[in-house]
Amino acid sequence: MIPADMMTAETQRTSPAQPSGSTASSTLTRNLALSGESTNLDILRATAVLCVFYGHLAGLIGFYTPKDLGFFGVVLFFVHTSFVLMGSLERLETTGYPRTWPLAAAFAIRRLFRIYPLSIVCVLLVVMFGIPKFPGEAYVWVGWPAYLSNLAITQNLSHSRVVLAPLWTLPVEVQMYGFLPFFYLGLRKGRYRSFFFWILSAVASLTIPLIFQGRLNVILYAPCFIAGIVAYDLSRMMRKRLPVWLWPITLALAIAAWSPFDNHDFLAQVHRAWLFALVLGILVVQFREITTSVVAKSAHLVAKYSYGIYVSHVAVFWFAIYRLSHFPLALRILAGAAMSVLVPVTLYHVVEHPCIKLGGRYAAAFRKG
Repeated sequence: MIPADMMTAETQRTSPAQPSGSTASSTLTRNLALSGESTNLDILRATAVLCVFYGHLAGLIGFYTPKDLGFFGVVLFFVHTSFVLMGSLERLETTGYPRTWPLAAAFAIRRLFRIYPLSIVCVLLVVMFGIPKFPGEAYVWVGWPAYLSNLAITQNLSHSRVVLAPLWTLPVEVQMYGFLPFFYLGLRKGRYRSFFFWILSAVASLTIPLIFQGRLNVILYAPCFIAGIVAYDLSRMMRKRLPVWLWPITLALAIAAWSPFDNHDFLAQVHRAWLFALVLGILVVQFREITTSVVAKSAHLVAKYSYGIYVSHVAVFWFAIYRLSHFPLALRILAGAAMSVLVPVTLYHVVEHPCIKLGGRYAAAFRKG
């Protein structure tokens, strides 16, 4: 799971004067996307977290689920996160952060305050309540080195067991943050360089894949992240032409196209993820924006609480399915549904949002003037 700069505390910026006509429409939709207020991006992020949520739930209760739907959701997260964070870097530069180390420092502080607090809370709660890595498994104490590595979000670097299944993606994302400022600076004076970055990362990952499956797996998933950078790059020069109702259909078709493949080979699965990510990164900027609708508001709410949904849903399933196993089925369903909403909302307002604001205040020290 993968948090991104979507909330007001991280997305406010001064909008430049808008041109007129079709160019104004194109500029407006791009500003919405880069401010994190894009309905298209909300739909992408909501689809990502719902794929993970449903994929895990369906597997536990025996419902039909497309193959590796949860992993497909993670791929969508990677595309969304890098696209939005490139916009975050642009906003920081626009609002007075010099395009040198202060920009990278402010970006890093914001991201650390965005991802670490909730992750740390979850890791602490796992031990406090004896929550297993995944429902149906027994809780196992991983030992102090692995536990500290989970708190530090360095599980892939230390080859440590994750204490909660969804947390495997967080080290990859944190390490990706270190590269994004360089990609941002590399794109500022050129167009379509992102495609070169994507090809280069894919070739590098194909060259020595066995290394990237271990401590350097951030590079194994680099083409998925760079697909979001491709989307950002294209958003600087392309006008949205396609009707917005085609965007949800495109995502549904992507899910349908993802499921039939044989997923026994890990590297084949990852290589397929690269291609899906690139195609979706190219397409996401092609559609016009929904500005007001029930779908837009619903997608925004799911996207807003998506980080909390992502890191908490496994624990919620464990509690509702196994801890309440002696209670009537209706009560367990009600408890699971209620907790799936209340837990992420509580985590956002108690942990996420205050820390986002705090990170913004610390990052402001690097602003010029």
